[in-house]
Amino acid sequence: MVQVAKTMKQHKECILRWFHSKMPNGLLESIKRLVQAAKPRARGKRNVDNLISMVYMTANKLCIPELATRRAY
Repeated sequence: MVQVAKTMKQHKECILRWFHSKMPNGLLESIKRLVQAAKPRARGKRNVDNLISMVYMTANKLCIPELATRRAY
């Protein structure tokens, strides 16, 4: 019980944060995976705004057709 109390004391902030946000760990891990996937794509860019834009582009569910497959009429 002493070890459990020490562990809870060490992770007190994270435990209390869960009660505030109610976000499950799986959701947070999936968001982290999307950010990690966007980092190589945003490498060489000049600021954090470009990384944030790349995360949005990686995380979206839109299907954007390529220009090469379109025909100009």
